[in-house]
Amino acid sequence: MPPFEDNAPKIVGTVVALTLLGSIVLPLRIHVRASNHALSWEDWTMMVALVPWAALSAVCIAGAFHGVGVAEGKLTVEERQNALMWFWLFEVLWCLAVIPVKLSISFMLGRIAVAKRPWVIGLYIISVLVTTITLLGSFYIIFRCTPISYAWDTSTPGGKCQSPSMLANVYYATTAVNIAIDWYCALLPIPLLWHAPLDLRTKFSVAFLLSLGVLASVAACVRQTYTVALTSSHDVERSLGMLMIWGCTYYSFLAHHESRAS
Repeated sequence: MPPFEDNAPKIVGTVVALTLLGSIVLPLRIHVRASNHALSWEDWTMMVALVPWAALSAVCIAGAFHGVGVAEGKLTVEERQNALMWFWLFEVLWCLAVIPVKLSISFMLGRIAVAKRPWVIGLYIISVLVTTITLLGSFYIIFRCTPISYAWDTSTPGGKCQSPSMLANVYYATTAVNIAIDWYCALLPIPLLWHAPLDLRTKFSVAFLLSLGVLASVAACVRQTYTVALTSSHDVERSLGMLMIWGCTYYSFLAHHESRAS
């Protein structure tokens, strides 16, 4: 077993803390809405999102115990390959886990904007866009190497991968789209509530809660800095640990923003 040090304990601590928080917030949210007979599409979508989040959390914790986040010089060749394999699984599952949360946010805002058709159409467009580009990103990550296992085991005879710069471009594109959509969803409450029959203080309070998704875009920006640094890093496994941490943080900010807003 590789040593459990450097960024590995941070991965486990972050995932456990975020999971414990989510295990309190989401059941309370479902209980309150079910008690008021107010369950809607965004609630069911968030319950579906539990499945990929559970898988993602398990992969993060397993990866931390198999070399992800540990300084490269402390790992054998086999341990380094295992660490890369676990991070590859994390990348794929992260893409799949983000989709239902993004859709849940769109459903929630669509319910608020139901009488304002242009905004609803915009939400449909961004839902399709984020689903499409995230799925394309996950497919690229899965199939960019031939055979697939060459992504973590470069000793496979005859194996090959697309250039690292192409993978970086995929990261840039998916991150840019996700940040743009996060800001769209965060700022959308302003025009939606502008003419609502509420006093000014209530409008500001509700808009503030609905706009907390900006925090998710901040986490995405921090994650992107580690992605950029990864292409020139001489200690890849430790850098991958920070990508895991900020990837999970981004997901958690999205999910908790949606739960508070609902």
